[in-house]
Amino acid sequence: MSHLLPQETRATNVKGRGRRSRSSLNNSSKRTGPSPQPPLEIRTSTSSRAPSPYPNSQFAALSDSGLKNGLTISNWLFERHAFTVGRIPVSSEELANKTGINAMVEIYDEMTAFTDNIKTILLNAAVDGFVSDIRTDLCGTKGDPNCQSSTINAPSSEDVEFISCRLSALLHAVKGARRCDDVAKLHGANEADRRHEWDALLLNFFQPVLGQRDVLLERQLNFARNLAANDSSFAIRAVKLTLEYRNLCLEQHDCVPLTAETSGTWNQAIAARDQAHQFSDDIQRRNLGGSSAEVIACHSSMDPITGICDAILVIPCSGVANAMLRRISNIDEQEMLMKSFMLVQGPKPEKLDASTGETPYQIAKTVGHSRRTTSGKSLKVRSSSRVSESRKIDRNQLHNPFLYHPDGGHQATQKKETIPSKDTSCEEPSAQDLLLPVLLAEYKKRDESAISTAMNQMKTYLVSAVTFLSEFGITDQPVFGLVVNGPLGAITMAWKRNDRIYVMERNVRHYDIRDPLQALQFVSILPRLARYGLELRRLLEKQLAAIDGNQLQSRPWSKLAQRQEDERSAAAKRTESEQAVAQACRIEGGAERK
Repeated sequence: MSHLLPQETRATNVKGRGRRSRSSLNNSSKRTGPSPQPPLEIRTSTSSRAPSPYPNSQFAALSDSGLKNGLTISNWLFERHAFTVGRIPVSSEELANKTGINAMVEIYDEMTAFTDNIKTILLNAAVDGFVSDIRTDLCGTKGDPNCQSSTINAPSSEDVEFISCRLSALLHAVKGARRCDDVAKLHGANEADRRHEWDALLLNFFQPVLGQRDVLLERQLNFARNLAANDSSFAIRAVKLTLEYRNLCLEQHDCVPLTAETSGTWNQAIAARDQAHQFSDDIQRRNLGGSSAEVIACHSSMDPITGICDAILVIPCSGVANAMLRRISNIDEQEMLMKSFMLVQGPKPEKLDASTGETPYQIAKTVGHSRRTTSGKSLKVRSSSRVSESRKIDRNQLHNPFLYHPDGGHQATQKKETIPSKDTSCEEPSAQDLLLPVLLAEYKKRDESAISTAMNQMKTYLVSAVTFLSEFGITDQPVFGLVVNGPLGAITMAWKRNDRIYVMERNVRHYDIRDPLQALQFVSILPRLARYGLELRRLLEKQLAAIDGNQLQSRPWSKLAQRQEDERSAAAKRTESEQAVAQACRIEGGAERK
C-alpha cells in the first residue's frame, strides 16, 4: 500500500440518545422511514433567537428532498463542497484528473480485494473446538459472485500468519452473528445486540502497533463547518458546482454498459444522474428567489455540531498536539483549541471518587486511614448522637465492594490491576495524541428503513474526517467507512481533491458475517488498513514543519468553532444595539431637560 500515499503522484451508549427525551426515543423506535422534513419557517418563526442545532441522529433521519430550502443531508454536503459518487471509473481524462475518481477506485479495489486460496492456507490453522463446524463451512464454501470478490496475488505471509492465529476469533464472530440472527427472528434485536461481533472483528484484526489501542468505541466527533455560511460569493458559485457534479454523474452513467451483470450499477448511475439534474434545478430556483444567503444561514444555525461514532480505527500520533500547543501561551486558549480542533474527542480522564477526590488506586492505598473533610474541619454532630465527634465514618468502606476479597481475607486486586502487564495492556491514546482517522463505523440493527439514516450519519463522519486531514495539508488520501445493517456491512470511502470532497457510496462491496467466507473477506481488509494508517502517519510527520498553529487557532475547521464564532458575533451585535439604545435614551433625556 505504499503507493497510496505520495501526494505528488495523485492530485455502550447508543449515539445521540442522551440528548433526547424519552418520548422522542419512543417515537423514533416506531419510525419506519425517514422523518418528514420540518419546514424552515416553522423552526425559525417560533423565537427571535437562532434555532438550536439538531442532534446528529435526528438530523440523519430527516427525509432528503435534495437542494430545496429545507434542512437535508444533500444541503449539508453541498454547503461543504461534498458530493456522493459511485465506484465507477470514468473515461474522461480531464474528469479523472480533476476528481481523482479513477485513482480512488483503484485504491478501493486493491484495499478490498480478496483471493480465494487463503482458505486452503487456513485449513490447518488451530481453532477452538467449539467453532470447528464453522471452519468446516469456511473451507467448503465456494465463491459467490454476489460477494463481489476479486482475484489478486496470494496474500502476504505476514497477513496469513496474522489471520491464522486469530482464526478462532473470526469463527466465534460468525457463530455469534448466526445465533443473534436466530434469536432476532423470534424475539427481535436492537442495535447493541448486533454490534458485538463487528466490534470483536475490528478489535482483533486491526492492530497496527502491538499493545496500542487503535480501535475506539463510542467516540464523539467534531463535524466540519458550513463553508457556504461564511462565503458571500457561494450563491454565484453554487450553479457552477452543481453543473460540475452533473457532468461527473453523466460521465459515470455513460461508462456503465447495461448488461445482466451491471444492471444494478446502471440503475444506481441513472438515479445519481437524475439527482444531479434536480440539484442544478433546485439551485437555480433558489437563486431566482434571491433567498440563498438566508437559507444557508438558517441551515448553518441548525447543523449538528458533533456526533457519536460507534467505532473508529485510528493511528495515534504522539506529540503532534504538543507541537501545536507550544505556540499558544494561554492555557484556556489551548483547551479551547483542542476541543474545537481535534476530530476525535477522547473520553474524560479517570473519574475521581466522589467523596474523596481520589482515584481508585489512591483509595486502595489509603484504606483504613482517616480522612479530612473538604473544609479541613472535623464533622460536628450533636452531643446526643451515638457517633462520637472525633469518629468519622469512612464511607468508602460502606460503598466500595472491591476493597477486600472475602476468600482468605485478601485485599482486592484493584491495586494490583492498576498497572497491567506490558504484554497484555493496550495503552489508551492520551489527550495530547492527534488521532488520524482510518475507518469509521456506524451500526444499525437489521432494518431497511434504518439504512438511509446510517448512510447519512456516515457521510457526516467521512466529510468531517477528510476535512480534518486537509487542515494538515493531507489531501488525495482516503478515509474509509463501515456501514452496518445487522449482519451486513458495506465499505464506503471519501477523499478530498481540489477543494471538493467525494464520498464513494454506490456500487461498493459489502459483506455478510454470517457467512464465514464473507467474514474472512472482511477481516482481510483490516491488516491492509493498518499498514495504510501507518503510512498516513508518516505523511503527517513530514507535514509537521509546515503547520501554522496560529492559523489553526484563528479559524479552526470544525462546526463547534463556527458556532462559537457565531455566538461571539451575535453577542457583539446585541451589545452594540444596547449601547445604541442607551445612547438614544440619553440624548432624548437631555433634550427633555432642556
